[in-house]
Amino acid sequence: MLRLARRAVPIGLLLVVGLQGGVLAATTTVTMTNYQFTPSAPTVTVGDTVQWNNTTTSTPHTSTSDTPLALWDSTTVNPGSSFSFLFTAAGTYTYHCNFHQFLGMTGSVSVAPIATPATGALGTTFHIVWATVAAPAGFVYDLQVTTAGGTTITKSGLTARAANVRLPKRGTWQFQARLRRTSNDAASGYSPPASVTVT
Repeated sequence: MLRLARRAVPIGLLLVVGLQGGVLAATTTVTMTNYQFTPSAPTVTVGDTVQWNNTTTSTPHTSTSDTPLALWDSTTVNPGSSFSFLFTAAGTYTYHCNFHQFLGMTGSVSVAPIATPATGALGTTFHIVWATVAAPAGFVYDLQVTTAGGTTITKSGLTARAANVRLPKRGTWQFQARLRRTSNDAASGYSPPASVTVT
């Protein structure tokens, strides 16, 4: 049976220390041109930033999160200017340019969770992080776990950002998450999976 322990705060502290001593959050650049985002669908990790740079000489653009989730809106990004957004929760987020959506200027950002260690024997405690902050008021996280046997288990309505997990079966396990607004159930798509292997 899958056990998701409610010990997110200690895990969070360990991960913050680990991140400070090793891997740091990254920034991925997306260019805004006439009339596309490049790359149009980057994949980043929880805690990373995406920076949109308008590289045109005369055309303003926006980076605007699709409704009904509507998480960010850059407003007008003039030529030579940029806009940045920090992705604190795993999920797949679609967006568009308000001025040129009708021309197909759309994109998405896939934000993967973090799972450590990547491999471990039976009895290993794996740390799964699907957000860098506890769910803000009005939001929750939904977590999907695909077991080594191929069964998918969904844990809905989580407010913690991480969990300790001990997995009872050898094989590869996958973890995906999304952000959901409780008032209207608007949600991001599920994230790309983070995998761990029990040996």
